[in-house]
Amino acid sequence: MANKCKKPSECKTAYLGMRITPKQKECWENLAKIKGMSSSQMLKEMFESFWKDQIGKSIIHGLLLKQQPKSLIRMSRLLKRRRRMGRKVNVKNPGILIIPRQEFNSYGESEKLIRYVTRTRRNEKQQKDLISYGGRGVQAGLGIESVVKQFKLVQGMYEPGYREYGRHCYHEYYCLNDQYSQLLNERSMDVLAFQLSQIYWDKGYQVVYGVHRPDMGQNRYHIHFAVNTICLNNGYKWNTTKSDREKRQERFNSITKYYLCEIHSHLLCWRHIPV
Repeated sequence: MANKCKKPSECKTAYLGMRITPKQKECWENLAKIKGMSSSQMLKEMFESFWKDQIGKSIIHGLLLKQQPKSLIRMSRLLKRRRRMGRKVNVKNPGILIIPRQEFNSYGESEKLIRYVTRTRRNEKQQKDLISYGGRGVQAGLGIESVVKQFKLVQGMYEPGYREYGRHCYHEYYCLNDQYSQLLNERSMDVLAFQLSQIYWDKGYQVVYGVHRPDMGQNRYHIHFAVNTICLNNGYKWNTTKSDREKRQERFNSITKYYLCEIHSHLLCWRHIPV
């Protein structure tokens, strides 16, 4: 029986529903069970939380006024990106690992490559290409000069068996395809680059990475890596084969796919509902 004390505007006469997969329904029910409430109660709580949230308020306010505030436009783009994720998340290979031709200059190549990757060369003309940079096994926050010194300290551990030292630093970069580049933003690319750099650091090699914006006429993000050739753990030199590079590319692709799925799952959740 309806509560007659309520105002007409407070009466719950409207119905809101949506289609979801059996797996989503199971996850939703499990989440409600953990929180000790029914599925409908949790849905109401989620809506109330969204209504009270600042972003939610601005979006609802914009809808009521039939306007297009910036927050509504951002939300619209977010939803479009999420729909694209649903269609394109099954792309086989998110990107490729490329080994560019590298100029050989044994004693100067570490600084030259690190400054290229981080776009910190003297009279730099491509600074706008850089989104962010960081590293593993180095304190990037102390500045590029300090990073170069940290590389050289580790390189001093190596005792060459021949007269020539050989390479001091190796250059690789991971280029995402068009589809994945559309699904990730600049902030996500920075997080992804940090995750990918762990592959080098797991083996004991210092690495500096730089996330670059798409080149002219292309829509592909790419992440450059400057890898110290000397292992911090044992002082041995970097030795990589074609098979190693293919395996590294597979790991890069696996991490990228997993990270995109993680973002996709995160977009379907509400941060302000504690579990």
